[in-house]
Amino acid sequence: MIDINVLKMRVFDGDEIALLDRSDAASEVWRKVFVERFSAKPAKPAHFVLMDEERNVLDEPADGVPNGVISDADEDHNLFAEFGIFYKSPTVEAPADAAEPRLEPAPEGVDEAELNVQAAAAADPAAAELPAGPRVTATAPAAAPPTATNALAAFAVLL
Repeated sequence: MIDINVLKMRVFDGDEIALLDRSDAASEVWRKVFVERFSAKPAKPAHFVLMDEERNVLDEPADGVPNGVISDADEDHNLFAEFGIFYKSPTVEAPADAAEPRLEPAPEGVDEAELNVQAAAAADPAAAELPAGPRVTATAPAAAPPTATNALAAFAVLL
């Protein structure tokens, strides 16, 4: 999740961030957007460029974003000052069943103790000397697609 501190301290020239924005603070309608960071140049202050989901620059002068530019120079109207009001981080909820791995025994005819030794040796050669025990593998059931997507979201599936 992106917060104001991440925007200020960890977003650098050329970084793109997925956000949600709205043009009216009273509206509950948020749209998916991207912002790209540009550092200050001799003729141009540091700024962000606002883009839609297809990475097209959004020209919204009536909303203070002419040619997609959200300047850092104007202290009253910039991404930092308006974060939480007109901009926010999208949230992605993991599917409920992804948190519950399904345990399966080793295939029939496979020596579980030997598999444990091999797995331990592959992960940590010093662990190869650990005593053998029953082996289980964790696999996650097929998950439904996420409810929201963004450039920073990633899901891990246990194998």
